[in-house]
Amino acid sequence: MSYIRDVHHSLDIKSVDELEEVHVTQLLAYLQLAGLSAGQLLDFNEDTLSKGLRRVLL
Repeated sequence: MSYIRDVHHSLDIKSVDELEEVHVTQLLAYLQLAGLSAGQLLDFNEDTLSKGLRRVLL
C-alpha cells in the first residue's frame, strides 16, 4: 500500500485482485484524519487505468 497526500488531494495506491470495502473504509479514515472531503483509490492490478480508479467522498 502506498498513500500520497498534498493540501487538497489524497491518493491511495494499491495492487490487489479487487478493490474491496475495507480499502474504501481505510481511505475514508485517512480523509477524516487529514480533514479532506475527497480521495481516490488506484489499483494497478487492472487492465486499464479507468477500471482501477475509484473516487471516494467523505
